[in-house]
Amino acid sequence: MESNNQKTLEINFAQLFSVLRRRVWIIVLAAVLCGSMGFGYAKLQTPLYRSRVSIMVNNTYAVDTGVISSGEIAVAVHLAQTYIVLVKSDTILNDVINAAGLDYTTKQLSGMVSADVMNDTEIFEIYVTGADPNETRVIANAFLEVMPGRVQEIVEGSSLKTVDSAILPGTQIYPNVPRTAFLFALVGILISAAIIMLIEVFSDKITDEEYLIQTYDFPVLASIPGFGDTHKSSSYKYYKHGYYR
Repeated sequence: MESNNQKTLEINFAQLFSVLRRRVWIIVLAAVLCGSMGFGYAKLQTPLYRSRVSIMVNNTYAVDTGVISSGEIAVAVHLAQTYIVLVKSDTILNDVINAAGLDYTTKQLSGMVSADVMNDTEIFEIYVTGADPNETRVIANAFLEVMPGRVQEIVEGSSLKTVDSAILPGTQIYPNVPRTAFLFALVGILISAAIIMLIEVFSDKITDEEYLIQTYDFPVLASIPGFGDTHKSSSYKYYKHGYYR
């Protein structure tokens, strides 16, 4: 009994695959239309750019003595975690606004700024994202101007050293036009294929003699060729509860 069920399931999947293959032009058309929609949608979005600066945390004691132990490095890594919190503090943000001559509130600027530690090292990076690439560069470099002095006031025994200053970003980070178009096209493929399979599953048409035999366990004594069939003379069209035997 189990083998019969498995066989029927395989036949159904084969039929669905055959239907998808015959209707592949619909799937391709859906992919092209949805991909075009995704391309247009991405082009309408405001492009965003990102500038980045890298800063290294120095331990004052280690710098003065010239001795850098694993403990000193661990302290610097911990301080780097502290500084990425300070990056979005109102004190630092206000200083950056003044240094860069911006017309932003601290809340607006905070939404443009993020920071992260580089692979558990004493180096952390500050990212500034915005619609104006030159403005993001100016803001990012303003952090380099502001952070060292403020850090020494807030946290004793450490200092900051610039690793990389910000350069003018050449490419936008959002939107990714090819990726958006591809995702829209993929959605079009999935939706069109799902609709085609659902129509086939719930259709009451029977185009396969084997399905008629297996479903009703009746022998087929006669059949009527489908009218208007120009492909194969052996093609037949059956209808549930409307066949002859």
